[in-house]
This record gives sequence, C-alpha cells and structure tokens, in this order.
Amino acid sequence: MLIVLTVAVLIGLGTTVWLMPAVSVGTPNLSSVFVALFLLVALLGPGIWVAVSVSMTTSAIAIEGQGVLGSIRRSMRLVKGRWWATAGFLLLVGLLGGIAIQLIQLVALPLATVEGGGGALTIASAFGVLTQGLLVAAIAAMYTHWYIDLRARREGLTTSDLG
Repeated sequence: MLIVLTVAVLIGLGTTVWLMPAVSVGTPNLSSVFVALFLLVALLGPGIWVAVSVSMTTSAIAIEGQGVLGSIRRSMRLVKGRWWATAGFLLLVGLLGGIAIQLIQLVALPLATVEGGGGALTIASAFGVLTQGLLVAAIAAMYTHWYIDLRARREGLTTSDLG
C-alpha cells in the first residue's frame, strides 16, 4: 500500500509539473515536452529499480508469512547483489509469458471462428481460460523458484534446510 501511495504521489507530482507550462500557454510547448522527458528519465530508472527490488515480496509473504513491510525489506535484501540477474530473470519470464499468451490466442482464435458460432466461442473461451490459468501458475512457480534460489545464495540454504 505504501508503494502504491508513493507511485501515485510521484505520478501526481509529475502530471502537475508537466501541466504547468501547458496551462500557462494553452497547448503543450517545448518546455512542457522538456519537463515530461526529464521526468520520464528521472523517474523511469528509479521506478524500474524499485520494481525489481520488491519483485520477491509476494513470495516472502507466501513462504515466510511475513507482513507487507517486512516482506518488502526481505525482498530488497535478497535482491541486493543479484539485481541484474533478477531483472534479467523477470524480463525473460515476462517475454516467455507474453509469447505463450500469443500462442494461446493463435490457437483459440481459429476455434472461435469455426462455423457454428456460439459453441465454438465457448470452447475457445474455456481453452483460453484454462491455458492462461496454467500459465499464471507456471509463472508463480518460476518466481517462487527464483525466490528460493536467492535465499539459497544469500543464506547458504541446502535442500535439507528447505525440506
């Protein structure tokens, strides 16, 4: 909740600063474009850093039963020193998930256009929901695996410690 509030404040501040030249002139001008680009550069990097640093928060909550703030701190401690590897992992999982969703739609859309209309649409919808549910579960499992890997590297855990 604290992160959402912080992001909302930053977006509100950025929008306010961006709109100041636009309101004074009536249309966006060169200064408002400059301010928008500056805010994009100034906030995009820290935003990505924070997103990767807190990416293991849900796993800390689910596995260790920590509270929200404790799990955010835990995620940041685990990712520290492995930030680039975690960012690469998240990017890879995101790309693979996006490709898998496109492949699901590639199969489901022809099912929906088969003659007969309504029944085919129901089959396509059921297929899409089922496969995308499995995909979300697979992504969650990959995140959990990465979380355990980070813990093992940081804390020297072995399989007997986890079992």
